[in-house]
Amino acid sequence: NNPLFTALFQDVSQQVKAQEAEKQKQKEMFQILENQQNLLQHLHAPVCIANDAMVIQKVNIACCITFGYAEDDLVGQNVKVLMFKEDSDAHDERVNRYKTTGEKRVIGKSRTITGRTKHGSKLHLILNMAESRDASGTQYVAIFHDMTEVFEQEEKKKKEMAELLHQQETLLQHLHAPVCIATDQLQITKVNEACCHTFGYREDELLGQNVKILMFQDDADAHDARVQRYKDTGVKKVIGKSRTITGKTKQGSKLDLILNMAESKDASGTKYIAIFHDMTNQGGAA
Repeated sequence: NNPLFTALFQDVSQQVKAQEAEKQKQKEMFQILENQQNLLQHLHAPVCIANDAMVIQKVNIACCITFGYAEDDLVGQNVKVLMFKEDSDAHDERVNRYKTTGEKRVIGKSRTITGRTKHGSKLHLILNMAESRDASGTQYVAIFHDMTEVFEQEEKKKKEMAELLHQQETLLQHLHAPVCIATDQLQITKVNEACCHTFGYREDELLGQNVKILMFQDDADAHDARVQRYKDTGVKKVIGKSRTITGKTKQGSKLDLILNMAESKDASGTKYIAIFHDMTNQGGAA
C-alpha cells in the first residue's frame, strides 16, 4: 500500500529559448536605439524626428542651438513650432496631400525652406526629409542645413553690387565723354547721355542693338574680323589701347573719334566698355 507519485513533465525548452531570444532582441533594439540617439546627438546638422501626427519626438543638440529652444520645449510640440504662419499652412496642405495620394513631393528630396527661431528670427534652410516605418508606426526624419549666413552674405553682396552699379551709372551719366557698354555678343546694354548726343540716338534706340549700329559698313566688317580674332587668339590688339576710328551718326554723318576700349568680367559675364573722344569739330584726330 505504498503511495504512488505521478510526475508529468513538459518540455518548455522551446519557450525558454523563445523568451531568451526575445530578451536578446529587445536588448539589441535598445542598443540600436541608443546608438541612433548617440549618432543623432553627434550630428552637426540639426535633426528633428516627428511621428505620423507631426508631433516632435526627438531633436538633437544642433537643432536646439539652431532654433534657440531647449529640448523639452520642442518634444511634444507640432513641427509647425519651427515655421512661420504662412509656411505652416502650406505644410499642412503638403502633409494632407501626401497622406491622401501617397505621392512623395518632399520626402527623399532637398528643398529650400524658411525656418523660425524661438525669438522669431528667420532661418534660411535646406531640408532633407526621410520617412521611417517600424512597429511603433511612421516617423519623419528632417535634417536641416542652415544656410542663413550664406544667404545673408549673398544678400549683402547683392546690395553692395546694386550700390556699385548705381554709382557706376551715376558716374557714367556724368562723364562728358560718350560711353557705350556692350555684352560679349556686342549687344549694347548701356549708354550715357553724351553717347546719345554724339551719335544722335535716343537711349532706347541703342539698347539691345549691335554696336555696329554706330559704324559704317566697311568699319563694321573690319570690326567683326577683329572681334573674332580676339576670341580665337586672346591677343588684345584693341583692348587697353587708344585708336582712331570713324563713327556714324543716326543721320549718317561721319564722326572722327578716338576709341579707348576696356574689358570687364564678372558673374554676369564679359562686358566691353567703349569710351569715345569726339575729334570731329577739332579738325580730325591727330
